[in-house]
Amino acid sequence: VTLDKMKLQYSADAAHQGSASPSLASLSIGPTVCVINSAISFASYQLTSWEQHSTHSAQENSLVIKLIGVYLFNTTFVFFAIHADDTDWFKPGGLAEDATFMLLFNLVLPPVLTYWPFDS
Repeated sequence: VTLDKMKLQYSADAAHQGSASPSLASLSIGPTVCVINSAISFASYQLTSWEQHSTHSAQENSLVIKLIGVYLFNTTFVFFAIHADDTDWFKPGGLAEDATFMLLFNLVLPPVLTYWPFDS
């Protein structure tokens, strides 16, 4: 069985399923990105506090630059890399669905992770 034949079979199976519900892959990308972003935020705060900045503003600027770069990469470029070959971003399981679930999880999960008592 060639790879092209497997892709065609997968496409035919997906078309017949009538997938009105979101796929497990689409539902799992959002929380994964949120947890990774939260872990990177925590690590960035810790690492920035170890740096020898002359002012508090310089320390905050360093932290903001790190977080912007990491969040931009982890939240956008990863999705485009996953869906680089897709021609239809709005199909079920496409870029639009994955981005929607990622935004919904980013709305809920980071505040929960911030205020969860991990040290108890």
